[in-house]
Amino acid sequence: HEPELESINTAVLDRDLRSMSLVCRAWTQPAQRALGRILILTNIRIEHLQNALNGTLFGRWTREVIVFRCRRFLDNETREYMQRYGKDVWELIARLLMRVPNVRLLCLNTDIFEFPQSRMADGLTRLPALRELRLVQIGDISQILGLVLKKIGDMQSLQHLSLQYSGLGSAYSAAVPFSDLEKCTPPTSALQKLSLKIGSPSDMSLNYIKWLCTPRGDHFKLKCLSVDLSSCFSNEAGCIRAMEPCFESLEELSILASGLSEGALSGIFTKCVSLKRAIISVRHFLVPT
Repeated sequence: HEPELESINTAVLDRDLRSMSLVCRAWTQPAQRALGRILILTNIRIEHLQNALNGTLFGRWTREVIVFRCRRFLDNETREYMQRYGKDVWELIARLLMRVPNVRLLCLNTDIFEFPQSRMADGLTRLPALRELRLVQIGDISQILGLVLKKIGDMQSLQHLSLQYSGLGSAYSAAVPFSDLEKCTPPTSALQKLSLKIGSPSDMSLNYIKWLCTPRGDHFKLKCLSVDLSSCFSNEAGCIRAMEPCFESLEELSILASGLSEGALSGIFTKCVSLKRAIISVRHFLVPT
C-alpha cells in the first residue's frame, strides 16, 4: 500500500536526509543525491538561481525540475523585477537545465515571467531524457507554447505534454506565427499523451493545439488525451474542434466538463474508432433554445 501524498511530510524527509549526509563520509553522497533528485524553485530571482548553479546538490542524478511561484498573482515588486531582469533569469534557467541533462519531468509555471525567451525552448532540446513537460499559465499560453512546438520535433524522448492555462490577461505582445509551425519538424512517435486544462482559450492557442493533435501518418499519432474543461464556459465546442484530428487514433480518453452541447459526446465517440478506455464526467448537457 503506497502512502498518500498528503501523509508524507517532505520537510521532515528533507531534514532527515540532510542529517544522514553528516553521519559519515560513506553516507554523504547517497543522501545528497537523494536530496538532489527533485529541484524545486519557488523564487526565481538571480541570486537563487546562481546558488543552485554553483552548488553541488543538483546534477546528472536530478530527475525532476519544478519552477513555480507561491503567490497566485504577480505583485508589483515581482513584476518590475521580471521586467528588468527577465532575460537574465531565463538564461540562468536554461543554464541550469543544461546542468541536469537527465531530467525526466519538467514543470514550468510560465506566467511567472513577463517575457519568455526563445532561449528557454532551446534549453528543452538539451534534455535528452525528458519524458514529461508541464506548462502552467494563468494567462494566454500562446507565446511559450508556440516556442515549444517549434522545438518539439527535437525532443526525442518526450512522451507526455501537459498544458494548463486560462487564456486571459496575457501580457505578451508577440507569438510564433502559425504558418511558421508548418515548416517545423512535427512531434516524434514517442509523444503519445496530451493533457489539457483550459479556461478561456485564445484562437491562437487552439490553432497550436490543433496542429499538435494532427496525425502525421505512422510517424506521429496521439493515443491518450485527457481534457479538463470544467473552467471553460465560453468555447467548449471550439476546444473540441481543435482536438478532433486526434480522435481516430485515441486509445484512451478522459473528459471533465461543466457543460457540453447536446450530441457532443456522441459525435466524439463516433470518431474515436480505436478507443479502449474512456472516463467521462459532465455536470450537465446544454440543450439549444
